[in-house]
Amino acid sequence: MDPNYVTIEKDFFMQTLKEKKSSIRKLGRNEKIINSERTIRRSLNAGEMSRDLLNSIAKELDVYPAFLSGEIYLSICSKKDDLLRHAALSSLKINNYPYFMKENDEYQINYFLKNVLMLYDISLAQYEHFPFERKIEFLRTLDTAIVPVIDHFFIQDAYGNAGLPNLQLNSIHIDQYEEEHYMNIWLQQRKEEFISHPPRWWTSKDIEKMSLSEIQALDMELQTGDFVHDDYDPFADKY
Repeated sequence: MDPNYVTIEKDFFMQTLKEKKSSIRKLGRNEKIINSERTIRRSLNAGEMSRDLLNSIAKELDVYPAFLSGEIYLSICSKKDDLLRHAALSSLKINNYPYFMKENDEYQINYFLKNVLMLYDISLAQYEHFPFERKIEFLRTLDTAIVPVIDHFFIQDAYGNAGLPNLQLNSIHIDQYEEEHYMNIWLQQRKEEFISHPPRWWTSKDIEKMSLSEIQALDMELQTGDFVHDDYDPFADKY
């Protein structure tokens, strides 16, 4: 999949909208959402959405993007133990996943690492000297080793949630950390392409001033033609 996109579990996404008392029509009319409701519907039907669009929706709803996309839900559904899976799903509450968690992702990884490494007299600086690919390999190996141990010895978390609904959350943090790294590389390359060959109505100087998120939005506009929001939505009542 394009690093610019993430998988979306449509039914879970729609249920989250309902719990937040929102709808696709409301999202489409919100000027802070970068695309129209038509694009949102296309994304949901395709089962994938641009990372920037997902983040803009999640921010407005105050929901962690990995929760809104259904990634956490699907991770819990993959549990083999029926009892634990049911317990974890019962504990999966939207209020436990505010958007702040997204802003805290990289901090969480470093905090986790610092506390683990110091047990073995390893400094965070030593880890920071790794090339990025080595960092990801280390993070995944460490997480893979720890998760089964926690799962074996504990049946609920510190909040009393049975089934450890957030057991895979650190793995999701790692996934997003890796995806955003490569997405930023891709966006920087895209920016350089736009500077060399500016899209119609834009100049190289305009492009040079743009942030990577603005480059991403521009790229999406060029691909979808969504320069304006759609006011009419024949399917709005359904949602």
